[in-house]
Amino acid sequence: LATLPSVAVPPMVHRATRVLELASRQSKVALVVVDGLSLAVWRSILPLTRRENWRISEASTFAWLPTITPISRQAIFSGRPPAFFASSIATTAKEAALWRAHWAEAAKLPDHEIGYVGLRLRNLPEADVRRDPEFSGQLGRRVLGIVVSDVDHELHGEKLGEGVFHAGIRTWAKEGHLGRLVEVLLDEGYRIYLTSDHGFVEAESVGVSQAGATADPHGRFERFTDPLMAEHAVGTSKLEGRMAWTNYGLPADYLVVFAPLFGVFKPKGDRLLTHGGPTIEEVVVPWVEITR
Repeated sequence: LATLPSVAVPPMVHRATRVLELASRQSKVALVVVDGLSLAVWRSILPLTRRENWRISEASTFAWLPTITPISRQAIFSGRPPAFFASSIATTAKEAALWRAHWAEAAKLPDHEIGYVGLRLRNLPEADVRRDPEFSGQLGRRVLGIVVSDVDHELHGEKLGEGVFHAGIRTWAKEGHLGRLVEVLLDEGYRIYLTSDHGFVEAESVGVSQAGATADPHGRFERFTDPLMAEHAVGTSKLEGRMAWTNYGLPADYLVVFAPLFGVFKPKGDRLLTHGGPTIEEVVVPWVEITR
């Protein structure tokens, strides 16, 4: 998947920039990354979000494993596998710089033509998102990267299960936050591509990590820096279902052992919405093109 060509649909999220590069020769392009937007959530909010004059083309693409934001979202904005941003693999602080560096190299765009902004849409002015100074300062640039954090923010705050979470996100969609953003971008002449860095799953806690490595905060995997330690952890564990990953595309010292498929390394007796693992719900995300 990681090396398949990209024309209309990227096979993996780090190929998104290849699709945008072609489109940017004809018009301004905006990449809207809705953090945590699973296929199921997208399908449930689409009827509540779309306008009659939108032309929508839907497909799907694959996130990077492990499916956490610093890995998969940075892969989107850098246009590269995670091994290429090893120094920032634990943070998103360099995301904007990676995005600008990609476009400066790939399309030879000057900095003033490259925009990037992170948004919590629920916090923006309802009448016109242009009134947000950070957003308006980036609007109009030839390529614009936008992170929408609302879905992921609600995901990690939800304690009552997936059904309640879906109901909350449908309410968010009905309030028109995402629709207003898309309308403004279309008014400004952008061809919009909407995607996500990961989905999520409702997982059952299986106990805290006992492997001598700190589990990822989301609890879906453990990270090791030495292959012998990772092999020993899997071989001696009494917990069934743990899986050592191939670590394809990751830095050499980023060795991953996943929790059981629908399990999470947290104190037993709880269920929670989380991500980071290899389930279809976490890995396959929407790829949507929106025009008028």
